[in-house]
Order: sequence, then C-alpha cells, then structure tokens
Amino acid sequence: MSLLPGLCSVTFRRLPAEDIVRLASASSITAIEWGGDVHVPHGCVDEAREVAEMCAAEHIRCSSYGSYLFAGLVQGSDEIVAVLETARALAAPNVRVWCAGGGPDPDAGLRLEIVRQLGEICEQARSRDLTVSLEFHQNTLTETAASTLAVLREVDAPNLFTYWQPVGDAPSDRLLAELGNVLDDLSHVHVFHWGNGVRLPLADGAGMWPAALRAASAAGGRWEGQRVALLEFVQDDDPACFERDADTLRRWLSAVGEGAP
Repeated sequence: MSLLPGLCSVTFRRLPAEDIVRLASASSITAIEWGGDVHVPHGCVDEAREVAEMCAAEHIRCSSYGSYLFAGLVQGSDEIVAVLETARALAAPNVRVWCAGGGPDPDAGLRLEIVRQLGEICEQARSRDLTVSLEFHQNTLTETAASTLAVLREVDAPNLFTYWQPVGDAPSDRLLAELGNVLDDLSHVHVFHWGNGVRLPLADGAGMWPAALRAASAAGGRWEGQRVALLEFVQDDDPACFERDADTLRRWLSAVGEGAP
C-alpha cells in the first residue's frame, strides 16, 4: 500500500485553515488531518463543511479528524455524537481519539471505563461508516505497542485501529520494533523528528524514518483505506521548515514507491 504525504493542521495552530490549505497545496501535500481544537472544533459542522470545500478545491483529501475525545473522560453520548458528526461534515473517514490513563498501566477502574467508552465510540462511528484510530502517545494508555494491542483486543471492534509515532528518545531499532508490532492494526503515521525534546529537521531522522515508511507502506493488516504519513511538529512552527520537511518526506516516499532499500 502506497503512503500519501500529509499534514496535521495542529502543526500550525496559529494559521487560519485557508492558509494551511494553500501551504499544503504549494508543498504537494495531498491529505490533511484536521485538528478538533482550533481549526475544526467539535460540533462546528458548518466550519467543517467550509474546510472540506476548501480542501476539495485544491484536490486535497481530509484523511482524518484529529479529535480531542479522551476515552475514559467522555461526559456523555452527546460529546461523542458531536465529534462524529463533525468528522462527517469534514468528509473525513477516520476519527483520531485518545485514551486517558496517564501511562500504559492505569488503575483497573479507569482502564475498564476507557475500554467501555471506546466500545461506545466505535459503535457510534460504525453506524456512520467511520473508522476510529487510537493516538499512540506517551502519558496515555496507548503509550506502547503492548498496551495498544491489549486495548484493541479488549475493545474488539472491527473499525478500531491505531496510529503510530515515535515515543521518546528511544534508539531507532526499538522504535521500529514498536512500529512492527502494530502494523496489522495500523492506520496512519505521524511523522516528525525530535532529539532530546527539541524539534529538528526531518532529514536528520534519516537513520529511522525511511525504514519506518517502508514498513508502513508494506504493511497489510486490517486497514483497507489509504494510509497517510502526516507531518507534524516542524522546527520553530515555521512554514519554511515545513516546506523543507515536506520535500524530504516526498523524496523518501518516492524512494519507497520505487522499491529503494
């Protein structure tokens, strides 16, 4: 499965949506994950439709809706419905959700509630023909491949998948092993390069990212949609740095498509 070059709108929280669409188009980015905190807030379906129209005019797909719905902390079904209906208005087939927990081993009661709420989210999403993807992130229940796979097994929903991104400053082989363990359930990948908590040029991650992109591209698994490598966290939040990283990402993806080792 080929990977499309994409962008997370939260990379540029201070830019209006129209500027992000123009920047993506100028950088040959073909998909955007729109964040639910600034650009397409939960429940703002009219704004979501406007953003979807802007993307369609530039032939950019809305690959996913990056919600800030935290399983385990959801206050009621209305909150879930607001997120899912916003995703539909955005024409985003996938919704990113988070897990609470503070780490991969929360107390038993919270864990049960996270799993229960994920089940409800997935059921509501499935009735709207949407997939759901777990944010793979430190300080959440889905911080590691092992804890993420356990959640996927416990929820046991056919439309529940997971993202992947590098967590912490672990060596490349350990990061790639974590990715390898979730490939069967992988939807999209968040792409960035940090060192000691500092944002760096993506090209500096050449020791890990080409291999990660090859693995994600070659993955089969349950995911049947188009998989996207979504740029995030560019250096200094600078559009010029984004353009540089977008060029790096496109070159790596091109090499993957040509079967480069």
